Formats: sequence, C-alpha cells, structure tokens
Amino acid sequence: MALILADLCLKRNDQFHYTLLVANHGSVPVLDTVLTDLLQEGLRFVHGSVTIDGRLVGAANPEKGIALGSLVPGQTVKIVFKVKAIFVPSKRKVENLAHASFRPEGTNQSFQVSSNVVVVHILEHEE
Repeated sequence: MALILADLCLKRNDQFHYTLLVANHGSVPVLDTVLTDLLQEGLRFVHGSVTIDGRLVGAANPEKGIALGSLVPGQTVKIVFKVKAIFVPSKRKVENLAHASFRPEGTNQSFQVSSNVVVVHILEHEE
C-alpha cells in the first residue's frame, strides 16, 4: 500500500487531497480489506470527499475505516479524500500513515500493512 503525496507545505485553512493506492501483490485474493487513516492533530477530514476508483462514496470516512471488500491478485484500488489544515501544531508538521487490514482467502488470520509516511508542514497564514 502506498500513500501518494510528496512532502508539502501548507498554510492554516488550506485543503489538499491524500491519494492512497491499496494493491494486492500476492497470489491469492484478499478479503475484508479495510483502509484506515487516523489523521494527526492539526488536520481534519473533509466529510463527503472520499472517492474509490473515481466513484464518490460520500458516507465513507478514513478515520472510521473504509471497507474495500475483496481484491484479486494484481488489483489496485485508488482512494482519494480531502483534508483541511485546521491549526498549526506545536511541531509545525504532521506525519501521516495509513493502514489496510485484510484476510487472505482460505484463512481466518487477518493481517495489516502500513503506507509510507508523508510529512505535511503547516504554517500560519501570512497577512
């Protein structure tokens, strides 16, 4: 799984998109796939902004988990959602890390994978 966003600099109240790619690189289908992204202090998820493979899924929320269902070998799902920088945290930056949980077909064991870490710098507005 990859979190696609270069490190960037924002000002308070700016909005931007996180793009995540969840891929099954294995040889068996995976079931019950759920993507979760708990945003750090200073960021707020913009409700109604989630798309999955270009299709708007208005009720989805990455902080509560987005159900992706089954992925066949070689399949990649693209999830995009909007985030707003609501205030400047004490470190002036946030690090974002998403997780996907899944269960390989034919097993009862669940696994979790993590994305790469993306750093977002948040600055005060300059008047």
